[in-house]
Amino acid sequence: MGGLRGVVLAVVVSLILPAEASRSSGPWSPGASADTLFPYGGTDRVRISPDGGWIAARGEQGRSQGVLVQRVGLGKVVVVGHFVRISRLVWDGPQTLLVESRPHGGRSRVDVVELSVENGEIQFTRHPLPPFGWLVDATPLEPGTIVWELEARGRNSVHRVSISELRKWRSARNSNGFRGDTGERLAVVPGSVSRWILDRSGNPVAAWRRDDEGHSILARKSDRDDFELVHESRDDDPASEIEPFALASDGRTLLVATRAGGDFTGLFQFDVATKQLGKPVFRPEQADVSSLILDELTREPVLAWYTVAGERKAHYFEAYRDRFLSKLDPSWDRRSVSIVSTSADRAAFVFYVSGATNPGEYFFRAPTGSTVSIAKVGGEIDRDTLAPVESLKVRSEDGLEIEAFLSLPRLKGAPAPLVVMPHGGPIGIRDEREYDPVVQYLTSWGFSILQVNYRGSAGYGVEFERAGRKQWARGIEDDIDAAVEAAMRRSEVDPARICIIGGSYGGFSALASVIRHPDRYRCAVTINGVTDVPLMADSSDIADSKTALEAFEHLIGDLETERDRLLAISPAYHVGGIRVPVLVVQGLRDRRVDPDHAHRLIALLELHRKPFESLFIAEAEHSFTREEAIRVFRKVRRFLTTHLQPERTFMRDPETLRERREEIQPAKSNP
Repeated sequence: MGGLRGVVLAVVVSLILPAEASRSSGPWSPGASADTLFPYGGTDRVRISPDGGWIAARGEQGRSQGVLVQRVGLGKVVVVGHFVRISRLVWDGPQTLLVESRPHGGRSRVDVVELSVENGEIQFTRHPLPPFGWLVDATPLEPGTIVWELEARGRNSVHRVSISELRKWRSARNSNGFRGDTGERLAVVPGSVSRWILDRSGNPVAAWRRDDEGHSILARKSDRDDFELVHESRDDDPASEIEPFALASDGRTLLVATRAGGDFTGLFQFDVATKQLGKPVFRPEQADVSSLILDELTREPVLAWYTVAGERKAHYFEAYRDRFLSKLDPSWDRRSVSIVSTSADRAAFVFYVSGATNPGEYFFRAPTGSTVSIAKVGGEIDRDTLAPVESLKVRSEDGLEIEAFLSLPRLKGAPAPLVVMPHGGPIGIRDEREYDPVVQYLTSWGFSILQVNYRGSAGYGVEFERAGRKQWARGIEDDIDAAVEAAMRRSEVDPARICIIGGSYGGFSALASVIRHPDRYRCAVTINGVTDVPLMADSSDIADSKTALEAFEHLIGDLETERDRLLAISPAYHVGGIRVPVLVVQGLRDRRVDPDHAHRLIALLELHRKPFESLFIAEAEHSFTREEAIRVFRKVRRFLTTHLQPERTFMRDPETLRERREEIQPAKSNP
């Protein structure tokens, strides 16, 4: 893309995202603004058209999301529409873009954008597809035809249909729940399908279905055969799970992720005819395969992601390694490069890199061989000021090896206070050495941050994950203790100034830790944190689902036989043992951790005359919006400054140009 130079999508970033106001200097420099470090928007989901002539991307500004489109070589960028929660951009041919969006509480929506250039100006038309059904595949090498899914009467069907025909289709159904004029019906499967596996021609060959107690794989040997059950797995038995992703390179067997009797997840071939696993395709040592990237044009597997020492690494399948990575300059860390979109002739492609000190950046490799940065996630963030993240390996009390991540302020000086930040979950979740706005925000203000992948965290094998079951306030806290003690021995950390903060299970852990170690911590912050464990099963979205209640019993405890133990580990019943100030943060629309957890804790803190502060956010759910997160962590930083940096006068975040502008002209609501 020789003509792209200087006119790439990154131009849009500078228009949407003003730079942060300059910081003052002095004996110690003030930190960054949360408004800057919590990415406000920018450009992502970058996709190149099959002919290499167009680039599309999602652009975000506050609550508004738009689709940005640029004609290669033209030097102009247009916004072709505003949407709510854009989830996918897919090309259907050289000049047709499909935009999938998922409004909160609503069904997915697909809009078709037709592009052209007239007299040097980009022209477009936009129209929605019917408000029922789902886009399975755009078949970009067959312009005008897509694969569409419908669900009715407890069955899923897949159809190959032209876009023009689908636009005319209406909601009338025949007696069996499906119309015969919706194109070519390719498959019908009972139940709710989570994923369809298609061959190179767009024909469904397998389905991954969600069942009451797990998942099942249904497949057929040929287009003439019916789908039949070839494998079942249970949620309570991770070793039995086989997750299909694509057809293997032989075009016959499935490429699946499974443990295959081992401790870690790898990629294997699965023969649907014999219902047996075949040879491993890729199995990293001491790491789980976490996800798979497929070629949007051919559905072939491009790369598999896995994690080493908290860093995401890419394993490329041979054809794609030779086809793309060989074209990049040797200075690129190829294990961190993700190919995200390519032209049909493979002459041009878009790739993505990210890390602890890089929120994410997209590059365009042109047919001429030049590489251009075209879009940044959080384009206003100064990457050079971000704190590196170090991996630590420690042994817990029972000898189990634990990984933790330590982030230290870039400005060196006296030992920094330590903020311990256990993640939520706790089972099947993990922290990684990827960009974290909370970590970078607090380190910029002089705090060191410790994140702990305690037992039960994902990515360390099934035995490590199993070791976290029913270990609330027990083995999990032992692991956190071991990591904290290792950090306390570091010369860069002040062992006399430590606070612990966390959300959800992390909030439970923060309270449990200050009860367990009344003299170690100076303060605690619980954010939507669990304070009464049995209450989770009585008053939350867990109580709405039989499957969720069974998982609660399996992973946390049985309310009938273990209620006394669950009450014994609940912080609300041990408030008398808390000796440090507590900040209680709660979203009042949280369905996972009911606000009653916070109300009960505060009532007991008042009863025992314990010092505390609180912040209730009326519209917040279990996860926060960007604006809510900024409000929360500005409050958290003030609280930490009071108790860990009493020698410093609290300073407000530096004002950004964006904040100044919005005070004058508030952003309009999303159309």
